[in-house]
Amino acid sequence: MTVLSHPTGDYTADRTVFLHLPDEKTRAIVRSVCDRLGHSVFDATISPDRETDWIAVPYCIRVLDTKWFLAHEKDIQHHHYEEGDDTVEIVIGQDAIPRYDPRYLIKMNEVEPTALTKILEIEKDRFERNRSLTDLYTRFISETLGRLRSTGESLAQLSAPFLLSIPPGYMSVSPKVMIFGQQTHGWCGGSFGRGSTPDESPVEWELQDEYRCFNLGEWYDHRSSPFWRFAHDLASRLTGSDRVDSFLWNNVIKCDYGRAAPSGKILRAITDPSVFEREISIANADVVVFVTGPNYDHHLEAAFPGSVLVEVPGESPRSLAHVEYPILPRLSFRTYHPNYLSRAKIFDQTLGRLIQLCAT
Repeated sequence: MTVLSHPTGDYTADRTVFLHLPDEKTRAIVRSVCDRLGHSVFDATISPDRETDWIAVPYCIRVLDTKWFLAHEKDIQHHHYEEGDDTVEIVIGQDAIPRYDPRYLIKMNEVEPTALTKILEIEKDRFERNRSLTDLYTRFISETLGRLRSTGESLAQLSAPFLLSIPPGYMSVSPKVMIFGQQTHGWCGGSFGRGSTPDESPVEWELQDEYRCFNLGEWYDHRSSPFWRFAHDLASRLTGSDRVDSFLWNNVIKCDYGRAAPSGKILRAITDPSVFEREISIANADVVVFVTGPNYDHHLEAAFPGSVLVEVPGESPRSLAHVEYPILPRLSFRTYHPNYLSRAKIFDQTLGRLIQLCAT
């Protein structure tokens, strides 16, 4: 059994395709596509450990027959939802699959080389972007811990940092939408993601797994809250996609403190404008919407120093403004938090106006 979590030889996570297909002709087509793209193929069909090989993640993608997928469906779901496994499965076969998660499963009756090529190219791109985010967060965590320690403040109530992971659906839609909230409300425990004191760094990829498993609020108790309704409605109407994972969620403050916004030395220690700039660049966002409200404009300014709020014709600057900043896309706006939009009964009106502005 080749354990790819510690890649050796020709097997690297960004270019390795896990293959389990009994039909030799179909396997040959997949191998041909992979060879053309420079991907290695780990053929579990002929492996004596084929019942356990697939757990040796990460892989770029898995290509499976329907029978094998159905036999391992529960384990696959466990690894997606509990272990943070981010691998996409392409399942080949005529048999129907009664239920599946469209984020991670693509069903084909037979191998289509053109479609397979496109999927592999997109997934390799996504893998590289997430790896760039992990590298960014490694530096951010190390430097932020140093600043936090120098404050002399108690960090017991400081949440883990909020780190992004680009989901499959985001890569397949246009425009690419990033929605900024304020801060989390208790994210992965206190002490910056450690125990009683941050004596060592939290593990950045584990925190990215938390983001993946949260899946943009899909199983969150407050999934029907104004924030999540606004975010999903906005992304769906802009992209035309009904996928849960069609956008990215971010926050202008990377940690919460006691389930609220930190302040003073701690806030300054965790604020790194270069991180926000790199996130937007790596994600290649086309539309950025800050649903932070005017009372968080100083936090927006701290995250994007020198940013300018420009009046939108016909709108109050407190209600809706265009945000100008060199790294932000042309379609960048700040509006009220959806909780306020709902209370003020201007939720649908503001959502519609944003859709209109983004169409110009």
